[in-house]
Amino acid sequence: SYSSLGNTTYTWTPTTTLTGADVLMVAGGGGGGHIAGGGGAGGLLHHTNQTLTGQKTIVVGGGGHGGSSSPTRIVAGEGKDTKFTGFSDAIGGGAASAYNPDSPGTVGGSGGGGGHSSSGGAGTSGQGYAGGNSTSNSHSGGGGGAGGAGANGQGGAGGAGLDKSSVFGTTYGESGWFAGGGGGGARPAGSD
Repeated sequence: SYSSLGNTTYTWTPTTTLTGADVLMVAGGGGGGHIAGGGGAGGLLHHTNQTLTGQKTIVVGGGGHGGSSSPTRIVAGEGKDTKFTGFSDAIGGGAASAYNPDSPGTVGGSGGGGGHSSSGGAGTSGQGYAGGNSTSNSHSGGGGGAGGAGANGQGGAGGAGLDKSSVFGTTYGESGWFAGGGGGGARPAGSD
């Protein structure tokens, strides 16, 4: 395996043809914004009852960087896509909104949350949900998750992930849960 630009790439060849396989793909999550919303979860795709044969290239998408204000303002980054030979890509999570200049959360596997009176980004159909909207300059929305949208404003909760423990047990993910969105921030009113 090797890492490049926030991704980790593997090459794998099954020793024999695999049948009835589950392939779970989760992309990198989006970064949280500075004085802004929560990052969107990476897109989640679960392919069941698959037949796998021959060499596969697997790219595991890394997470996006967070936004900051010092020493210069940096806009949060989107998550990277996860790829698996023969399957559609899981789309990286949307970045949370930026503050100064204001901008909405970006589209992703799940959308980034809005901050500083901006809207959350949309999710990708079949992979995740939208980020929550900001309700004021000081109340930011949560990032979307694979199982639900991010909450609006007042430090909005991140969208729920999906519980895959019945398939993969509780060793993987967060006790079997995958792709939850990041929570939005809040700050005292009038602190612009």
